[in-house]
Amino acid sequence: MAGGTDDLDAKIGQLLLITPSIDQAPSVDRENNDFLRLQNLGVGTTTGDTLVIVKFPTGNYVNCCGNQWTTKEFLMNSYQLLGTGSSVFAEKLSPEAQAQARRRLARSNRTYPQTPFVLDLTPPIEGDESASLVAQLSLSNGIRNWWQSYSVFTVSAYLVLGHDDVCPQHFDVLLSGIGSPDPRTKNEEPIDIDSIEYPVSRRIDDYCPIRHRAAILRLLIAISQGELVLNSAPRTASIAVVAKALDCVGVVTDSVLSWFIAEPNQNFISNNAEDALQIAWMLEIPSVARVAFRILVTEKAIEILSKHSGANTNNSHNQPSVFGRPRGTVDEEPETCIQHAAQRLAQRAEEVSTGLLPNNIHKFLRLLLWPEGDANLCQLLHQYMNHVVLEAAGFDLDMSVQDRYRASYEPVGKLTPTRDIYLQLQPAQRVLTVCFWRMLEKHAHSVPLFERFFTARYYPLNKESRPYGFHFIPDDGAYFDVHEFHHEFKNAITALSYRWRAADLEVNILQSGPLVLNLSDEEFRFLPLWAGGWDDGTGGVFQAEIPDADRGVPIGPGPSFRTGETLSGGDDDDDSTVKGSGGAPTIVTETGTGSSITKGYSVHATNSHSSASSVVAPANNDFPLPLPIRQRPISPDGSGWSIVSAEQEDASISSDDYSMIVDDDENEDEDYDAISNDSLIWRS
Repeated sequence: MAGGTDDLDAKIGQLLLITPSIDQAPSVDRENNDFLRLQNLGVGTTTGDTLVIVKFPTGNYVNCCGNQWTTKEFLMNSYQLLGTGSSVFAEKLSPEAQAQARRRLARSNRTYPQTPFVLDLTPPIEGDESASLVAQLSLSNGIRNWWQSYSVFTVSAYLVLGHDDVCPQHFDVLLSGIGSPDPRTKNEEPIDIDSIEYPVSRRIDDYCPIRHRAAILRLLIAISQGELVLNSAPRTASIAVVAKALDCVGVVTDSVLSWFIAEPNQNFISNNAEDALQIAWMLEIPSVARVAFRILVTEKAIEILSKHSGANTNNSHNQPSVFGRPRGTVDEEPETCIQHAAQRLAQRAEEVSTGLLPNNIHKFLRLLLWPEGDANLCQLLHQYMNHVVLEAAGFDLDMSVQDRYRASYEPVGKLTPTRDIYLQLQPAQRVLTVCFWRMLEKHAHSVPLFERFFTARYYPLNKESRPYGFHFIPDDGAYFDVHEFHHEFKNAITALSYRWRAADLEVNILQSGPLVLNLSDEEFRFLPLWAGGWDDGTGGVFQAEIPDADRGVPIGPGPSFRTGETLSGGDDDDDSTVKGSGGAPTIVTETGTGSSITKGYSVHATNSHSSASSVVAPANNDFPLPLPIRQRPISPDGSGWSIVSAEQEDASISSDDYSMIVDDDENEDEDYDAISNDSLIWRS
């Protein structure tokens, strides 16, 4: 008996802990009103010209008060439904759809109120549409377990502890709030999510037909009354899917965005990036989509670089990320964007990793101070800079901050220390971590480290005013200001580090994680237009870029690309010869690199007083190449020719001085020599 009394006292004590304070009264009132609106929704409590019907399945489905969920019939105004701009509502309220809806009602044995419109929004229970909705409304583990953020991140109970719409164990769910947040959140010790009590009442189904229908009702209430209460991640995700399905996302966008950015609930994005991107993609919320996109692209880029290095890694969606974050799935469209952006980010990381190699680093950083004439000093400077980069590899690093951050999604007992993971990464992969850039800056700014390389070989000048101003004294007596070099080097490292790790995030998520999130426009361009990208729906952004022209910029309209030049004049690989004698020389230009703008075309320049000149296009072209080739006599008797660009052409030359005829009839080529793709033949 005593034991039972103790248990009762403990439960009463827990209830007292979660009794709302005066400051929480508005949130409590909103939740109570939301519950009462759904409970009392009916024809007698509403007005309008549209009868709305949402049928509930039979079964032991009860709400928090133990009441059975039953079919809801209520009234709304059609102008409010149509005012959302929904194509679904417009189609269902059309005369054809209304006639069909009334025929279905007539076959039932029930009597319905006579209204101008009837709107049955009961979800389908079979077919492709039903399968699609069930798949989209199936909640991930991250969404179903986000109620734990009340303890892990001290998120408000009125954002994450809301009960599921089927709540047969309401009292147990109420107690699962565990009173106030875990006091360890104020200390440095990370919370072990495995230590948080997980009552059976919190183990909700991934898909629930009652949750589905309740989301429809809440959406309709939001349309008619403008009130939407989002008190949990499952409710937020469900309302987003329903709003997308009914084509009225604008009704819920502001409420969902407010739920995402309410601190510290914004950490839902960093812990559940796939779910956040899915919801933001459906509702077209740019800020949330871009932050989630940053996380997923960086994680994917690290995986790509792992493949490049030959490491044997399992990149399945069922496997956690490289730093242990549980991963979910996204739809094909955002997944395509992530893949392309990650490929570009991986390329940039490899470029940085290569640029920081000993023989490349001074050119990569564009250092102005460099002793080109002193090989020994260059070698010493390279050794110093290489040592700085190697120190950033992570030896003796304190990454407890990252460990604490990762403990919010990975059990402490299974958590591999961030330092151990970091030391196993390839150089290009480390570029995508905050740890690398912080350590690189630290060692680049270290004066003691710098002096260890140079103090023994340099003589200090002006020591009083410049304590670290060491000047090199080579054999020829020239001076090299090592202090100025170090100043330029550390500034260059700081600027490079800032471009990679100092992300201006659209949503203020915690930046204590191990990944760099500062993507560039090169990665963001794969996003849709509404998210600040370049994808206009045509798919052009995913196609290979058109390379720059070899010979400058266009000077005229198409369809071909006109540069005003015909021959590459400075390529070492070009081999030009003059064949023939007398007044009929033939200029043959071999282009080993194939860089000439006239590659693949036979161009014949002849005296305008003899035969005409022609440009014959290859067989795979439907039009001749309008090359701006000009002929000009270079001797009084017209025995020779010069080829000049359009810019050099003298407008005063008359048409009698030169002529150009373009002929695209490839059958009339008996007067011309055959030409390969690697040569050009000029004949006069």
